[in-house]
Amino acid sequence: MSFKRTILTLTATLGLLAVPFLAQAQPEPAGHRLERLARFLSLTDAQVASAQPLAETLKSRIEPLVDSARKQRQAIKEMLATANPDPAQVGRAVIAGHQTREQVKAAMEEFDRSFAALLTPEQKTRYEAMKALRFGHRGAGGKRGPGRAGR
Repeated sequence: MSFKRTILTLTATLGLLAVPFLAQAQPEPAGHRLERLARFLSLTDAQVASAQPLAETLKSRIEPLVDSARKQRQAIKEMLATANPDPAQVGRAVIAGHQTREQVKAAMEEFDRSFAALLTPEQKTRYEAMKALRFGHRGAGGKRGPGRAGR
């Protein structure tokens, strides 16, 4: 496969690992994302069977967090819309939102480690390339590269 075609294929799969609460539109069902990922990585039936419970566990962990994050964002928006928002209350709400995002991040990282353990070296290479394209120049933990560290 040519480099150009590989890049196009990788680019087309960018949405596979998107966290549903980050999307504006209705998220694609987790099963469909896993099917697309399985096709892209050429997973065996055994790998798909092993990945399915991982995807279901991720979904069950993230769904309540997504709902909570949505409610937290709405609460912050409502607090800030008042004439004189209480800084302490807004601060607590922002901290709670941050904690929820950290829980989502931890669930995603756990899935990522478990899923990657199912892959062959070639599949891992493709998976890592896909993630690099999906998440751009972010390093571990979603933080921007070293040029942004002191900001």
